[in-house]
Amino acid sequence: MITIKKIAQESSIGIVVYHYPAATNVELSPELIGELSEIDGIVGVKNTTDQEHTCKVIALTKDNEEFSVLTGFEHLILPTLAVGGHGATGIVHNLVPKEIVQMYDLFTKERDIAGAIAVNQKLLSLYDYVEAEPVPGPVKAGLDMLGIKGGSVRDPLVPASEELKQQMKQALSELGYEVETV
Repeated sequence: MITIKKIAQESSIGIVVYHYPAATNVELSPELIGELSEIDGIVGVKNTTDQEHTCKVIALTKDNEEFSVLTGFEHLILPTLAVGGHGATGIVHNLVPKEIVQMYDLFTKERDIAGAIAVNQKLLSLYDYVEAEPVPGPVKAGLDMLGIKGGSVRDPLVPASEELKQQMKQALSELGYEVETV
């Protein structure tokens, strides 16, 4: 049987552990993630779970400069950075990458906490909208609104509702984007 160590050793790229219990129905303890962080070739975790779990993972891996803790929840980007996490990977990044980078830079490079909070507050409704209906419908609709071909949603998933599209259109317009009707 192939072990995770063997896979990590044989991989030509770094491995990021995907920890999203709500989607996978598998809960990895902070201690297990800590153990995985010590394996050469495992470079991080996308920890899409509550902030308490994320804080414990950060505490267990903080001394490992080769390992990054990322949140998968947009609402937890700033709290994760504040407790020593390294960043985020999520859905909204596809729609407003400039704002996400701006918020990250304000917090991590410029140490402008108030500025980062202000950007985050502008994005709060969009965080909700991209997950208000089954993914990836909302983000595909948002991309279409921005003039980027989002593509069709494959069965059995459904496209974003007209009501949600209107809410997203309003949120993107308030952020200064020119949006197209989809």
